[in-house]
Amino acid sequence: QRQGLEEAPRVSTPKGVVPPPWIINDVVVHVVWADVARECFLRGDLATARELAMEAKRHAITHGDLRTLRVLIILIARVDHAQGKHAEAIEGLGELQDSTVSELADMTDILFECYTFLSKPVWADDVVVGAFAAVKQAAGDTETLEVPRFAKCLWRLQRLQLQSMVVVLRALPPASRDFFPQMQKVHQHQRIMREALQTSKLSVQVIEGCINFVQLMLDVHTLLERLMIQD
Repeated sequence: QRQGLEEAPRVSTPKGVVPPPWIINDVVVHVVWADVARECFLRGDLATARELAMEAKRHAITHGDLRTLRVLIILIARVDHAQGKHAEAIEGLGELQDSTVSELADMTDILFECYTFLSKPVWADDVVVGAFAAVKQAAGDTETLEVPRFAKCLWRLQRLQLQSMVVVLRALPPASRDFFPQMQKVHQHQRIMREALQTSKLSVQVIEGCINFVQLMLDVHTLLERLMIQD
């Protein structure tokens, strides 16, 4: 293995240009800090994660490393959301001027959770609707479910859309005239997701979709059970 690495061609990048991560001979320190910050976040050390991410962000701006900068903006927003600073997380994501499809799903997920915690379900739903439109625009004429990155993003957005419907359903009084129409919308979305799961050829997306589908349906049936007990 060592011999293979030594014989691998070494690609140099122009001075001042941050190389992509697959070029192993040019390692930039803020990229390493970004990975360490993410690991700290996953381990629950939010303060250290944010401190490292903020320092790495400053260096990424200096180097003009937009790829790592996007990763760090999303990571800092995740930390702020985990710390209960939902308004700060929303404001921080406003710095994103461009994103990949995966980053769009990450950003939508964070914004949805933040707006939900701030008791703004309409804004949370608007974020999901806007994300759907952005994915369709990015996909163009391509069948989105046939492209893995688009398919995975759509599964996440569909989960958020169904979750948004459940949030609205929870807030409606059972005696209101909007309760059962909203319940019908939830069941229609269930059917759409179930059919998509059955016809999808992407095993990873099928597994993730099934898990999220079951979790959300548990919320729906728990809500119905609670309402029946109250009656």
